[in-house]
Parts: sequence; structure tokens; C-alpha cells
Amino acid sequence: MNAEHIVLGIVDACDGRLEGRTYLQKMGSFVSKALATLIGYRPHYYGPYSRLVAAEIDSAVARGIVSESRQELRSSSLPADQFEHVRYTYELTDAGREYINALKRRDDEDFSRVARIVHRIRETGADYRQLSCAAKVDHLLAVAGGKITRRRAKAEARELGWHLSDGDIETAVDVLEELGIAKRTANRRTRRKSR
Repeated sequence: MNAEHIVLGIVDACDGRLEGRTYLQKMGSFVSKALATLIGYRPHYYGPYSRLVAAEIDSAVARGIVSESRQELRSSSLPADQFEHVRYTYELTDAGREYINALKRRDDEDFSRVARIVHRIRETGADYRQLSCAAKVDHLLAVAGGKITRRRAKAEARELGWHLSDGDIETAVDVLEELGIAKRTANRRTRRKSR
């Protein structure tokens, strides 16, 4: 499955409407990982980022397959270096629905797989900030070989220009556990339950 199909499959699986470039990027990160499809994810400002995903959504907008709208988010409570302050909304156009339906007729299984993964992610209830933190922790876990302490995660995140608080890490691990990607150690789980 290529980057175009992953991007369009994600928008389609979100009922044809997706809010946020960061949300799309993090969805793409988890979907591509689940599909074992390399689409160029690297550490970036808001977590793992793929230029291919960005190019594919821009291409879809330029071709009229997806419409794009922009909204300024005016909030002094959101740190400028951690979360987006402009929200882009992507919506399938009629031409986009026809295009995706034609792609599905050729290979519906790939789009069904994307839809199942997106559904699992959406079932976690994670918003774009929580999904961004989960993608950051997932990246740190992958680099560390599957195990990392909170202290080391925070230190390595800082080296990448990311800020992860204890609460961010806790929420991220909750999301990753729900997705079956990570588990807390038994010792950590016991302490968490006793709070």
C-alpha cells in the first residue's frame, strides 16, 4: 500500500472528514506501522512526521479530491512549540469519494485494513494532542528497543525538541496499551493502580 492510499484511506475511514494536519500525521504514523509500510516518518516538531504524507494530502487538495479549510486556534494555554495553532480540516469531495470508490474496487482489502486500524485508534478517544504524545513515546520506544524509563523518555524527547510531561507520558502509554503497542511493566502498573 502506498502513501496516497494510506492518506486517502485515513480520511475516508474518518467518515470523509478529518481535523488537523498533526492528527493526520500521527494517524499515518500508526497506520503505516501497523501495515509495515515505510512512508518516511522521522522526528519533527510535533512528533513523527512524513513528508510523503504531507505531499499526498497537498496533492489530494490540488487535484480536488479533498477540500481543505483553515481555522486559527487562539489559545494562550497551548504552548507554541508543542501544538498546532492553525487547524486544517480535510474533507472528501464528491470527486474524492468517486476516486476512492474506484480504488476500493481494485483493492478493497487495503482500504478495509486502514479503516480497521483507524477505527481502533479512534476508539481510544485520543485527541490530536494525545495522539501526538503517543506517537512521540512510540518513536522513543522503537529507538530504545521496546523498553524505556520515564526519565530516559523525557531526556531523549528533549534532545529531539519535544516536551513530554509525566502526564503526557502516562496518557501516551494509555493510548499505546489500548492499541496493543506497548505495556507498562508490572511494577509500574501496580503503582498506577494504587493512586
